[in-house]
Amino acid sequence: MTDDELIKELRSGIFKLSQLFSEYEKQKKPPTHPVQGHRVFRPDGGFDIHLVRNPSFEAAQDTHIDNLIQSSEEQNIDNSSPLFAKSEEEEILRLNKNTRKRKDGRYEWRKTVQGVSHYLINSNLKILVKMVSDYKKTHFRINAKEKIKNKESRKLIDLAWTWYRLHKEGKTKTRMYHTSLNRYLSKLSKNIDTYTKNDIIEFLNSMEKPRMKEHCHIIIKNVFAEATESGLIKRNIIATLKCPRVEKVKGLWYNPDEQKLLYENRHKCHVWNEIEFFLMVGCRLSEAFKCRLELDRLRIWVVRTKQNGTSGYVNISERYAKHLEENWSKMFKHSPDYYTREFVTLINSLGITRQKNEKPIHRLRHTFATNIYYFGVNDKKRSYLLGHKTTEMTNDIYTDFDLDIRQEQIKSIYGDLYPQF
Repeated sequence: MTDDELIKELRSGIFKLSQLFSEYEKQKKPPTHPVQGHRVFRPDGGFDIHLVRNPSFEAAQDTHIDNLIQSSEEQNIDNSSPLFAKSEEEEILRLNKNTRKRKDGRYEWRKTVQGVSHYLINSNLKILVKMVSDYKKTHFRINAKEKIKNKESRKLIDLAWTWYRLHKEGKTKTRMYHTSLNRYLSKLSKNIDTYTKNDIIEFLNSMEKPRMKEHCHIIIKNVFAEATESGLIKRNIIATLKCPRVEKVKGLWYNPDEQKLLYENRHKCHVWNEIEFFLMVGCRLSEAFKCRLELDRLRIWVVRTKQNGTSGYVNISERYAKHLEENWSKMFKHSPDYYTREFVTLINSLGITRQKNEKPIHRLRHTFATNIYYFGVNDKKRSYLLGHKTTEMTNDIYTDFDLDIRQEQIKSIYGDLYPQF
Protein backbone atom coordinates (compact mmCIF):
# COMPACT_ATOMS: atom_id res chain seq x y z
CA MET A 1 0.00 0.00 0.00
CA THR A 2 1.42 3.32 -1.02
CA ASP A 3 1.60 6.38 1.19
CA ASP A 4 -1.21 8.16 -0.69
CA GLU A 5 -3.57 5.20 -0.27
CA LEU A 6 -2.71 5.02 3.44
CA ILE A 7 -3.49 8.72 3.90
CA LYS A 8 -6.87 8.29 2.14
CA GLU A 9 -7.77 5.36 4.36
CA LEU A 10 -6.87 7.32 7.50
CA ARG A 11 -8.94 10.31 6.37
CA SER A 12 -11.98 8.16 5.62
CA GLY A 13 -11.60 6.41 8.99
CA ILE A 14 -11.39 9.71 10.88
CA PHE A 15 -14.45 11.01 9.03
CA LYS A 16 -16.47 7.90 9.94
CA LEU A 17 -15.38 8.17 13.60
CA SER A 18 -16.46 11.84 13.73
CA GLN A 19 -19.86 10.93 12.27
CA LEU A 20 -20.33 8.12 14.80
CA PHE A 21 -19.27 10.40 17.66
CA SER A 22 -21.69 13.17 16.63
CA GLU A 23 -24.58 10.67 16.41
CA TYR A 24 -23.66 9.33 19.84
CA GLU A 25 -23.64 12.83 21.34
CA LYS A 26 -27.06 13.59 19.82
CA GLN A 27 -28.50 10.44 21.38
CA LYS A 28 -26.81 11.03 24.70
CA LYS A 29 -27.64 14.68 25.41
CA PRO A 30 -30.73 16.76 24.74
CA PRO A 31 -30.50 20.56 24.20
CA THR A 32 -28.67 21.82 27.28
CA HIS A 33 -30.44 25.13 27.89
CA PRO A 34 -34.05 26.37 27.69
CA VAL A 35 -32.92 29.79 26.34
CA GLN A 36 -31.49 30.74 22.94
CA GLY A 37 -29.52 33.92 22.13
CA HIS A 38 -29.93 35.93 18.91
CA ARG A 39 -27.87 38.87 17.69
CA VAL A 40 -29.88 42.01 16.84
CA PHE A 41 -27.74 44.61 15.05
CA ARG A 42 -28.10 48.31 15.90
CA PRO A 43 -27.83 51.24 13.41
CA ASP A 44 -24.49 52.27 14.94
CA GLY A 45 -22.89 48.97 13.93
CA GLY A 46 -23.05 47.26 17.32
CA PHE A 47 -25.41 44.49 18.31
CA ASP A 48 -27.53 43.35 21.26
CA ILE A 49 -28.14 39.78 22.33
CA HIS A 50 -31.83 39.00 22.80
CA LEU A 51 -32.70 35.91 24.81
CA VAL A 52 -35.75 33.91 23.74
CA ARG A 53 -37.19 30.64 24.93
CA ASN A 54 -35.93 27.46 23.22
CA PRO A 55 -39.13 25.73 22.01
CA SER A 56 -37.43 22.41 21.38
CA PHE A 57 -35.92 22.14 24.85
CA GLU A 58 -38.91 20.64 26.71
CA ALA A 59 -39.89 18.38 23.81
CA ALA A 60 -36.33 17.09 23.45
CA GLN A 61 -36.13 16.59 27.19
CA ASP A 62 -39.27 14.44 27.28
CA THR A 63 -38.16 12.49 24.19
CA HIS A 64 -34.77 11.81 25.73
CA ILE A 65 -36.37 10.43 28.91
CA ASP A 66 -38.70 8.19 26.88
CA ASN A 67 -35.72 6.86 24.90
CA LEU A 68 -33.83 6.06 28.09
CA ILE A 69 -36.84 4.26 29.57
CA GLN A 70 -37.45 2.39 26.31
CA SER A 71 -33.81 1.27 26.14
CA SER A 72 -34.01 0.01 29.73
CA GLU A 73 -37.19 -1.93 28.86
CA GLU A 74 -35.55 -3.49 25.79
CA GLN A 75 -32.64 -4.65 27.92
CA ASN A 76 -35.09 -5.99 30.58
CA ILE A 77 -33.54 -3.84 33.29
CA ASP A 78 -35.53 -3.16 36.47
CA ASN A 79 -35.14 0.46 37.54
CA SER A 80 -35.41 -0.46 41.19
CA SER A 81 -32.66 -3.09 41.01
CA PRO A 82 -28.93 -2.35 41.51
CA LEU A 83 -28.33 -3.65 37.94
CA PHE A 84 -29.92 -0.47 36.56
CA ALA A 85 -27.31 1.47 34.57
CA LYS A 86 -25.92 4.15 36.84
CA SER A 87 -25.26 6.66 34.05
CA GLU A 88 -28.85 6.47 32.78
CA GLU A 89 -30.27 6.77 36.29
CA GLU A 90 -28.15 9.84 36.97
CA GLU A 91 -29.23 11.34 33.65
CA ILE A 92 -32.92 10.97 34.47
CA LEU A 93 -32.41 12.41 37.96
CA ARG A 94 -30.47 15.33 36.49
CA LEU A 95 -33.20 16.17 34.00
CA ASN A 96 -35.96 15.91 36.62
CA LYS A 97 -35.29 18.46 39.28
CA ASN A 98 -36.52 17.89 42.85
CA THR A 99 -36.22 14.12 42.26
CA ARG A 100 -33.87 12.04 44.40
CA LYS A 101 -33.18 8.48 45.49
CA ARG A 102 -34.13 7.63 49.05
CA LYS A 103 -32.15 5.48 51.47
CA ASP A 104 -34.72 2.69 51.22
CA GLY A 105 -34.08 2.40 47.44
CA ARG A 106 -37.27 4.16 46.34
CA TYR A 107 -37.43 7.41 44.35
CA GLU A 108 -39.03 10.61 45.63
CA TRP A 109 -40.13 13.85 43.98
CA ARG A 110 -40.83 16.80 46.32
CA LYS A 111 -41.56 20.45 45.59
CA THR A 112 -42.84 23.36 47.71
CA VAL A 113 -45.06 25.88 45.91
CA GLN A 114 -46.42 28.95 47.74
CA GLY A 115 -45.92 27.35 51.13
CA VAL A 116 -47.58 24.02 50.20
CA SER A 117 -45.41 20.88 49.96
CA HIS A 118 -46.11 18.40 47.12
CA TYR A 119 -44.42 14.99 46.96
CA LEU A 120 -44.67 11.63 45.14
CA ILE A 121 -42.88 8.33 45.92
CA ASN A 122 -42.45 5.22 43.77
CA SER A 123 -40.01 2.35 43.59
CA ASN A 124 -39.90 2.55 39.78
CA LEU A 125 -38.18 5.64 38.38
CA LYS A 126 -39.89 5.60 34.98
CA ILE A 127 -43.34 5.37 36.57
CA LEU A 128 -42.45 8.25 38.93
CA VAL A 129 -41.46 10.47 35.98
CA LYS A 130 -44.85 9.94 34.32
CA MET A 131 -46.64 10.47 37.64
CA VAL A 132 -44.86 13.81 38.09
CA SER A 133 -45.78 15.06 34.62
CA ASP A 134 -49.45 14.19 35.17
CA TYR A 135 -49.42 15.71 38.64
CA LYS A 136 -48.01 19.03 37.39
CA LYS A 137 -50.72 19.34 34.75
CA THR A 138 -53.51 18.89 37.27
CA HIS A 139 -52.15 20.79 40.29
CA PHE A 140 -49.87 23.62 39.18
CA ARG A 141 -52.15 25.50 36.80
CA ILE A 142 -54.85 26.60 39.25
CA ASN A 143 -55.56 30.31 39.29
CA ALA A 144 -54.94 32.14 42.56
CA LYS A 145 -58.58 33.25 42.69
CA GLU A 146 -59.73 29.66 42.33
CA LYS A 147 -57.55 28.72 45.30
CA ILE A 148 -59.27 31.34 47.43
CA LYS A 149 -62.67 30.23 46.11
CA ASN A 150 -61.98 26.58 46.92
CA LYS A 151 -60.66 27.38 50.38
CA GLU A 152 -62.68 25.49 52.97
CA SER A 153 -62.38 28.13 55.69
CA ARG A 154 -64.08 31.46 54.99
CA LYS A 155 -62.71 33.23 58.05
CA LEU A 156 -61.22 36.62 57.24
CA ILE A 157 -57.91 35.83 58.95
CA ASP A 158 -57.54 32.55 57.02
CA LEU A 159 -58.24 34.31 53.73
CA ALA A 160 -55.72 37.00 54.67
CA TRP A 161 -53.05 34.34 55.22
CA THR A 162 -53.97 32.75 51.88
CA TRP A 163 -53.66 36.11 50.10
CA TYR A 164 -50.27 36.67 51.74
CA ARG A 165 -48.93 33.26 50.68
CA LEU A 166 -50.15 33.69 47.10
CA HIS A 167 -48.97 37.23 46.47
CA LYS A 168 -46.39 38.40 49.01
CA GLU A 169 -44.48 35.51 50.56
CA GLY A 170 -40.94 35.36 49.23
CA LYS A 171 -41.34 38.63 47.30
CA THR A 172 -41.28 41.26 50.07
CA LYS A 173 -40.08 41.62 53.64
CA THR A 174 -42.18 39.35 55.81
CA ARG A 175 -41.71 40.97 59.21
CA MET A 176 -44.45 43.60 58.91
CA TYR A 177 -46.88 41.16 57.27
CA HIS A 178 -46.38 38.60 60.05
CA THR A 179 -46.87 41.32 62.68
CA SER A 180 -50.09 42.51 61.02
CA LEU A 181 -51.49 38.99 60.59
CA ASN A 182 -50.48 37.53 63.95
CA ARG A 183 -51.01 40.49 66.27
CA TYR A 184 -53.87 42.48 64.74
CA LEU A 185 -55.77 40.63 62.02
CA SER A 186 -55.99 37.50 64.18
CA LYS A 187 -58.91 39.25 65.93
CA LEU A 188 -60.97 38.97 62.71
CA SER A 189 -61.92 35.34 63.25
CA LYS A 190 -65.48 35.45 61.83
CA ASN A 191 -66.53 34.52 58.30
CA ILE A 192 -65.91 37.23 55.74
CA ASP A 193 -69.58 37.50 54.71
CA THR A 194 -70.64 38.40 58.29
CA TYR A 195 -68.60 41.62 58.49
CA THR A 196 -70.05 45.04 57.78
CA LYS A 197 -68.32 48.24 56.77
CA ASN A 198 -68.72 49.65 60.29
CA ASP A 199 -67.03 46.56 61.77
CA ILE A 200 -63.96 47.15 59.62
CA ILE A 201 -63.89 50.88 60.47
CA GLU A 202 -64.13 50.14 64.22
CA PHE A 203 -61.34 47.59 63.93
CA LEU A 204 -59.03 50.06 62.15
CA ASN A 205 -59.86 52.87 64.60
CA SER A 206 -58.93 50.62 67.53
CA MET A 207 -55.33 50.47 66.27
CA GLU A 208 -52.98 53.10 67.70
CA LYS A 209 -49.96 52.77 65.41
CA PRO A 210 -50.69 54.63 62.13
CA ARG A 211 -48.30 52.60 59.99
CA MET A 212 -49.76 49.27 61.11
CA LYS A 213 -53.25 50.68 60.58
CA GLU A 214 -52.43 51.52 56.96
CA HIS A 215 -50.81 48.11 56.44
CA CYS A 216 -53.84 46.19 57.80
CA HIS A 217 -56.13 48.36 55.67
CA ILE A 218 -54.21 47.33 52.52
CA ILE A 219 -54.43 43.62 53.40
CA ILE A 220 -58.17 43.72 54.21
CA LYS A 221 -58.96 45.69 51.05
CA ASN A 222 -57.11 43.17 48.84
CA VAL A 223 -58.78 40.18 50.53
CA PHE A 224 -62.27 41.64 50.04
CA ALA A 225 -61.50 42.45 46.38
CA GLU A 226 -60.37 38.90 45.57
CA ALA A 227 -63.18 37.34 47.61
CA THR A 228 -65.68 39.36 45.52
CA GLU A 229 -64.15 38.27 42.22
CA SER A 230 -64.04 34.60 43.25
CA GLY A 231 -67.68 34.62 44.41
CA LEU A 232 -67.19 34.20 48.17
CA ILE A 233 -69.13 37.42 48.79
CA LYS A 234 -71.64 39.14 46.53
CA ARG A 235 -70.50 42.74 47.01
CA ASN A 236 -67.28 44.42 48.10
CA ILE A 237 -68.48 46.53 51.02
CA ILE A 238 -65.13 48.30 51.53
CA ALA A 239 -64.30 49.09 47.89
CA THR A 240 -64.39 52.85 48.59
CA LEU A 241 -63.18 52.72 52.20
CA LYS A 242 -60.13 54.87 52.89
CA CYS A 243 -57.82 54.33 55.82
CA PRO A 244 -59.11 56.39 58.80
CA ARG A 245 -56.85 59.34 59.57
CA VAL A 246 -54.83 59.26 62.72
CA GLU A 247 -55.80 61.97 65.19
CA LYS A 248 -53.03 64.45 65.94
CA VAL A 249 -51.39 63.97 69.31
CA LYS A 250 -51.47 67.24 71.25
CA GLY A 251 -48.40 68.61 72.98
CA LEU A 252 -45.88 66.43 71.14
CA TRP A 253 -43.12 69.04 71.37
CA TYR A 254 -41.06 69.85 74.45
CA ASN A 255 -42.50 73.06 75.86
CA PRO A 256 -40.18 75.91 77.00
CA ASP A 257 -40.12 74.70 80.61
CA GLU A 258 -39.08 71.19 79.53
CA GLN A 259 -36.50 72.59 77.10
CA LYS A 260 -35.01 74.74 79.85
CA LEU A 261 -34.84 71.74 82.18
CA LEU A 262 -33.08 69.69 79.50
CA TYR A 263 -30.58 72.45 78.68
CA GLU A 264 -29.70 73.08 82.33
CA ASN A 265 -29.01 69.37 82.89
CA ARG A 266 -27.14 68.76 79.63
CA HIS A 267 -23.96 67.89 81.54
CA LYS A 268 -25.71 64.71 82.79
CA CYS A 269 -26.01 63.33 79.26
CA HIS A 270 -22.75 62.40 77.51
CA VAL A 271 -24.50 62.40 74.10
CA TRP A 272 -25.82 65.94 74.47
CA ASN A 273 -23.92 67.11 71.36
CA GLU A 274 -26.06 64.75 69.27
CA ILE A 275 -29.28 65.73 71.11
CA GLU A 276 -28.50 69.42 70.55
CA PHE A 277 -27.94 68.69 66.84
CA PHE A 278 -31.56 67.51 66.49
CA LEU A 279 -32.78 70.70 68.24
CA MET A 280 -30.75 72.96 65.94
CA VAL A 281 -31.24 71.12 62.61
CA GLY A 282 -34.59 69.30 63.02
CA CYS A 283 -33.60 66.21 61.03
CA ARG A 284 -34.73 62.65 61.68
CA LEU A 285 -32.59 60.19 63.60
CA SER A 286 -31.77 58.20 60.46
CA GLU A 287 -30.83 61.38 58.54
CA ALA A 288 -28.28 62.67 61.03
CA PHE A 289 -25.68 60.09 59.95
CA LYS A 290 -25.79 61.31 56.32
CA CYS A 291 -25.61 65.08 56.88
CA ARG A 292 -22.89 67.09 55.11
CA LEU A 293 -21.49 70.19 56.81
CA GLU A 294 -20.74 73.44 54.97
CA LEU A 295 -19.56 75.48 57.93
CA ASP A 296 -17.93 78.21 55.82
CA ARG A 297 -21.39 78.99 54.43
CA LEU A 298 -23.16 78.38 57.79
CA ARG A 299 -25.43 75.62 56.57
CA ILE A 300 -25.91 71.83 56.67
CA TRP A 301 -27.06 69.64 53.76
CA VAL A 302 -29.65 67.10 54.96
CA VAL A 303 -30.45 64.04 52.83
CA ARG A 304 -34.05 63.05 53.55
CA THR A 305 -34.82 59.36 54.04
CA LYS A 306 -38.57 59.55 53.43
CA GLN A 307 -39.77 58.70 49.92
CA ASN A 308 -41.61 62.00 49.43
CA GLY A 309 -39.08 64.09 51.36
CA THR A 310 -37.08 66.83 49.66
CA SER A 311 -33.40 67.14 50.58
CA GLY A 312 -32.08 70.63 51.26
CA TYR A 313 -30.05 73.02 53.39
CA VAL A 314 -30.66 74.07 57.00
CA ASN A 315 -29.09 77.33 58.18
CA ILE A 316 -27.09 77.44 61.43
CA SER A 317 -25.60 80.24 63.52
CA GLU A 318 -21.91 81.18 63.78
CA ARG A 319 -21.78 80.04 67.39
CA TYR A 320 -23.19 76.62 66.58
CA ALA A 321 -20.91 76.31 63.51
CA LYS A 322 -17.85 76.75 65.77
CA HIS A 323 -19.28 74.17 68.16
CA LEU A 324 -19.72 71.66 65.31
CA GLU A 325 -16.21 72.34 63.99
CA GLU A 326 -14.78 71.31 67.36
CA ASN A 327 -17.00 68.31 68.07
CA TRP A 328 -18.25 66.90 64.74
CA SER A 329 -15.46 64.31 64.49
CA LYS A 330 -16.63 62.78 67.79
CA MET A 331 -20.37 62.77 67.00
CA PHE A 332 -22.62 59.98 65.71
CA LYS A 333 -20.17 57.13 66.32
CA HIS A 334 -22.81 54.81 67.85
CA SER A 335 -25.99 53.13 66.63
CA PRO A 336 -29.32 55.04 66.56
CA ASP A 337 -30.72 52.85 69.36
CA TYR A 338 -27.85 53.91 71.62
CA TYR A 339 -28.79 57.61 71.41
CA THR A 340 -32.45 56.76 72.01
CA ARG A 341 -31.63 54.82 75.19
CA GLU A 342 -29.38 57.55 76.55
CA PHE A 343 -31.93 60.30 75.88
CA VAL A 344 -34.75 58.26 77.46
CA THR A 345 -32.58 57.83 80.56
CA LEU A 346 -32.11 61.60 80.75
CA ILE A 347 -35.79 62.56 80.42
CA ASN A 348 -36.83 59.85 82.88
CA SER A 349 -34.35 61.14 85.46
CA LEU A 350 -35.74 64.67 85.01
CA GLY A 351 -39.36 63.52 85.39
CA ILE A 352 -40.48 64.71 81.93
CA THR A 353 -43.75 63.03 81.01
CA ARG A 354 -43.80 60.73 78.01
CA GLN A 355 -46.80 59.91 75.87
CA LYS A 356 -47.75 56.41 74.78
CA ASN A 357 -45.83 54.99 71.80
CA GLU A 358 -43.86 58.21 71.37
CA LYS A 359 -40.33 58.45 69.97
CA PRO A 360 -38.40 60.79 72.31
CA ILE A 361 -35.78 61.88 69.76
CA HIS A 362 -38.44 62.45 67.10
CA ARG A 363 -40.10 64.88 69.54
CA LEU A 364 -37.00 67.05 69.11
CA ARG A 365 -37.97 67.39 65.44
CA HIS A 366 -41.42 68.64 66.51
CA THR A 367 -39.67 70.99 68.95
CA PHE A 368 -37.48 72.44 66.18
CA ALA A 369 -40.55 72.99 63.96
CA THR A 370 -42.41 74.82 66.75
CA ASN A 371 -39.40 76.88 67.86
CA ILE A 372 -38.75 78.30 64.40
CA TYR A 373 -42.49 79.08 64.14
CA TYR A 374 -42.13 81.35 67.18
CA PHE A 375 -39.03 82.90 65.56
CA GLY A 376 -41.33 84.09 62.76
CA VAL A 377 -40.34 81.70 59.93
CA ASN A 378 -43.11 81.47 57.32
CA ASP A 379 -44.92 78.24 56.49
CA LYS A 380 -43.19 77.65 53.13
CA LYS A 381 -39.71 77.95 54.56
CA ARG A 382 -40.52 75.80 57.61
CA SER A 383 -41.85 73.10 55.29
CA TYR A 384 -38.59 73.27 53.28
CA LEU A 385 -36.37 73.11 56.38
CA LEU A 386 -38.21 70.00 57.61
CA GLY A 387 -38.25 68.34 54.19
CA HIS A 388 -42.04 68.16 53.93
CA LYS A 389 -43.85 68.05 50.62
CA THR A 390 -46.77 70.21 51.80
CA THR A 391 -47.20 72.97 54.37
CA GLU A 392 -50.26 71.15 55.77
CA MET A 393 -48.02 68.42 57.17
CA THR A 394 -45.80 71.02 58.85
CA ASN A 395 -48.68 73.01 60.36
CA ASP A 396 -51.11 70.23 61.30
CA ILE A 397 -48.73 67.58 62.62
CA TYR A 398 -45.39 69.15 63.56
CA THR A 399 -46.31 72.58 64.94
CA ASP A 400 -47.94 73.18 68.33
CA PHE A 401 -49.59 76.60 68.71
CA ASP A 402 -49.82 78.25 72.09
CA LEU A 403 -50.82 81.92 72.39
CA ASP A 404 -49.15 82.24 75.81
CA ILE A 405 -45.65 81.45 74.47
CA ARG A 406 -43.43 84.24 73.18
CA GLN A 407 -40.23 84.31 71.13
CA GLU A 408 -38.27 85.67 74.10
CA GLN A 409 -38.90 82.48 76.09
CA ILE A 410 -37.10 80.39 73.46
CA LYS A 411 -34.24 82.87 73.06
CA SER A 412 -33.68 83.01 76.81
CA ILE A 413 -32.85 79.28 76.75
CA TYR A 414 -30.53 79.02 73.75
CA GLY A 415 -29.27 82.57 73.28
CA ASP A 416 -27.71 82.92 69.83
CA LEU A 417 -27.51 79.17 69.08
CA TYR A 418 -30.40 79.55 66.64
CA PRO A 419 -29.64 81.64 63.55
CA GLN A 420 -31.41 84.78 62.40
CA PHE A 421 -34.00 83.26 60.04
